[in-house]
Amino acid sequence: MLSFYTWKRDDKTLQPVGDPMEWFTSSDNYTSGNFNNAITGQSIAVNGRYEKCLIAVTAETAGASGEVRIPLFTISRKGLVGTIRNQDKALFTKALLGDDYQLTTSPYGDSNFVIDGSLTTPQEFAAGADVSAPVYGSKLSAEVMPASQNGYTFFKYAKRTLLVVPTANGEGAASGVALYDVTDGLDAAKFIPTTNTTLEAAAAGYVRAYSGVNNADISLYLNTDGAVTRFTTEGVEQTDYMGVYAYGLNVVKNEDCYTFSFDVNDDCLEGARIIFTDAASGEYVSETVFDSVKAGHNDVTLFAEDLSGAEGQELAWAVEVASNNVTTFRNLLPRESYTLNRAYATVDVSPASPSFGKTFVSNYNGGSKPENGIIIYDQNFNRENETVLANGAFGTNGCIGISPDGYVFVTDATEANAGLWCSADNTDYASFNQFFEGTAASGVVTNGGVEVAGVAGSVAFTGEGASLKILSLMKNSSKKYQINIYDLGAVNTEMIPAGWGVAPSKTLALPSAMIADAQIAPVEQGVWVCANISLQTNSETAPTLCFVDYNGNITFNSGELKNKSLLDGAAGSGFAVSRDGKMLAVNDGYGVFQFFAVTFEDTTPTLTPLYSFKHDIGVSAKRIQDGDYVEQMAFDYAGNLVASGHYLGVFAVPTIDNRSVTPATTTVISKGSGVEGTIADIDPNAPVEYFNLQGIRVQNPEKGVYIKRQGRHAEKVLIP
Repeated sequence: MLSFYTWKRDDKTLQPVGDPMEWFTSSDNYTSGNFNNAITGQSIAVNGRYEKCLIAVTAETAGASGEVRIPLFTISRKGLVGTIRNQDKALFTKALLGDDYQLTTSPYGDSNFVIDGSLTTPQEFAAGADVSAPVYGSKLSAEVMPASQNGYTFFKYAKRTLLVVPTANGEGAASGVALYDVTDGLDAAKFIPTTNTTLEAAAAGYVRAYSGVNNADISLYLNTDGAVTRFTTEGVEQTDYMGVYAYGLNVVKNEDCYTFSFDVNDDCLEGARIIFTDAASGEYVSETVFDSVKAGHNDVTLFAEDLSGAEGQELAWAVEVASNNVTTFRNLLPRESYTLNRAYATVDVSPASPSFGKTFVSNYNGGSKPENGIIIYDQNFNRENETVLANGAFGTNGCIGISPDGYVFVTDATEANAGLWCSADNTDYASFNQFFEGTAASGVVTNGGVEVAGVAGSVAFTGEGASLKILSLMKNSSKKYQINIYDLGAVNTEMIPAGWGVAPSKTLALPSAMIADAQIAPVEQGVWVCANISLQTNSETAPTLCFVDYNGNITFNSGELKNKSLLDGAAGSGFAVSRDGKMLAVNDGYGVFQFFAVTFEDTTPTLTPLYSFKHDIGVSAKRIQDGDYVEQMAFDYAGNLVASGHYLGVFAVPTIDNRSVTPATTTVISKGSGVEGTIADIDPNAPVEYFNLQGIRVQNPEKGVYIKRQGRHAEKVLIP
């Protein structure tokens, strides 16, 4: 039998404490690997977390065959729940692997492992239905790492799978490390050039490469007979990128051509395209592609007759921009330049809104002070208003939200200001009015004897037009916190109503200890809720994070035993969900952004840890000073993370496809009106502009065909 041991763990740090204790013992049948006086434990690999994992070990027969069996132990919270062995004499023997064979966890699957030895290169495998026939995956080429050389390590970075291997000179002496991208498999390894990762070659009996990631920095390590050398990107200036998107889309008709204009938030090194679709059906019609776009304003001029589509067809258009992938987390803003008090922030991500792309901050400094109010930053994070807006309207302003048509809503924690405060219109945010109609008393708004709203902790929106709904976490008359859902679109599909005087169309109950500072984020399946747990507790009755579907079922509770290892409290209730709902970020109890991949089975989510990042923008729990607390955060249209505490931070988040499509709110007509410019239309005093056939302005046109525009006249010309 094989016996496995573990340690108790500290509740906070999760570090092992005390003496080892028996975890489980394998069965006494052949799955234990104990056959023919087998040598066990030469190598072990664990795929998964302590609470749920698959453990692989080696058991080598003492017989002449040198056969290596690989018992696999499936672990759940209840301990050992199953065993299976892998036994393939065509590969798993000491004579084929080498005396020094080792197992490694595979980065490609929860049930996969990699085996390597001095007679073979790393080979991925998983258990098959037949114990003598494992399911083999990819294998590393000897050109990447010779069979005689071992000591590789996998790690994840920027949503890529990387491999670090030790290098050797012609005589086999250790000479440094090399880095490869093996996202597409071991057999598709792509070399990543590095600098200063070599040493003076020296013979060593034990050589192994390791890796580590600290925030955005990669460190590679080489261990040669116990002497460890570190190679790191720390302090080395890198080429940085951010998530890109287009905003400010506009089009101007100039007789026989259209000038399309848009702004972008960063250089788009992978180019851009204007996509045309039928305005009625949404079917694709055509596109115009151009190579690169610079940050800031861009113009593209196209002849109406060159637009594809039927004569007089109305076309919708959108701008897609793309750039190099973001590979590192980083704060795009200098911290000291964006100092706030205790702040809540969100981003307008609705292309239909007049403030699309802008960041809105609810700044609070305690009591009814003049610093309390709204700060607006443009798409490049330049502050638009020197003095906070709507100061004096709030008592304890908190969470901020924006409707799809640009109305700004702010919560207020005081009972006298129960309900929600809405901007007077969607372009001027100097004044805010109570959104709910009725009488406020003891923290409850009633209208005609009907309870309409309570003291609000957070506000969010879902849908648009007829499906527009406003959601708010509020305290009801029984002093319990619940999510109120108001079906605004059923009343007015064009804009936010002037006021709301009826009860919510639906309420969703929450765990009993959920508190006012909790933030909410609605998605298709239900509503995420993140609580500001000041004491960093995380129990079933006081969870850090939970999910409630629209039928009121709580389908995820971070305080349940199976989920407790994911989070340890929340420093502030700041969290965010990506626009597609597939990624969630939470500011944990230690001021670290924890990122999770989210998948759903019906309305039940599963969270898989992705990566973490120490943000350094938080506010203290009780005062306006540095700390770990982040009050509110949101992803912008391109997936950059905007967050606020004592500072405003905008964080570039790693991407696997850094592109986005922004739809315009206007349309154009294909084939034009048939009006042709004549020589008489040309204003001889008007400046002459040239554009290439992709619509990009050319300052000094050389040989080729161009669009020449002078005043209101445009024509194609050939420059010989």
